[in-house]
Amino acid sequence: MRPFLKSLASRAEQTARQKRCGRIPIAMALLAAATSSACSFPTDNGGSMKPQPNLDADRRAIAALNQHDVKAALARDTDAIVSQWTDDFVLIPPTGPIVRGRSANAATVEQGKEQMQALIPVDYVVEFDEITVTGEYAFEWGTYRGAARLLAGGSDVTYSGKLMRILQRQSDGTWKMHRTMMTSDPPAR
Repeated sequence: MRPFLKSLASRAEQTARQKRCGRIPIAMALLAAATSSACSFPTDNGGSMKPQPNLDADRRAIAALNQHDVKAALARDTDAIVSQWTDDFVLIPPTGPIVRGRSANAATVEQGKEQMQALIPVDYVVEFDEITVTGEYAFEWGTYRGAARLLAGGSDVTYSGKLMRILQRQSDGTWKMHRTMMTSDPPAR
């Protein structure tokens, strides 16, 4: 066989092999899709796989956590605020060092308690643009804004910023804040 024809035959054989092998991943993907939906049904041996979490229930539980957060902040209820955090909660604030652990964050809240008592919360709104649940974790990001009035009198102090949270599902199906990062918008002029 001439070298040109040999090369052409070799390329044709290689192309045919790639086409055959290319069908294998597609077939495997179809098989995986077909069998994965069957995994949640009981098996013949009497067992079943762990059911997938209910996304609607997760969203309701996360909404409850977020409502609890707003109510706790407006009530200046530091115990309720701390109760929303996992033991290894991490806060990445707009300024200052990263605060690691529920105890360290609770101590930071306790240090600021006197300042909090000098303010009367007037408004606090958190709006999330996205909430995504991925197994035992969820993330949400959005904005916050609020206003507070000095107990001694004066005009309202307003604040706003952006925040991102990573939440962790608890064994009872509730969610707690696991990681929080926030920014502060510059004061309005």
